[in-house]
Amino acid sequence: MHVSGGLTREVVTYANGSRSVILYTDDTVAQVANANVILFRGRVLEGRGKGQRAVRTLLLLDKGLPTACLTPEGLTDASGVVSLRIEPA
Repeated sequence: MHVSGGLTREVVTYANGSRSVILYTDDTVAQVANANVILFRGRVLEGRGKGQRAVRTLLLLDKGLPTACLTPEGLTDASGVVSLRIEPA
């Protein structure tokens, strides 16, 4: 994923070699204790699913203290689940 000026661009390559280029124009971030949920919403610009809406969801769990983001080092490690949904036309 590439983030630039509030826009996030992603190129997804599928197992059969086809691709989707997605431009996310909206994001939402929520934090509860050591969990962060990030939603990116946008559209497929090129390739498989062109013109369809796309939603990328990240559920990340901090491996450090809940206050790690307040330190000079910031959050250095997280793990979690990521999903991509390209909605039907």
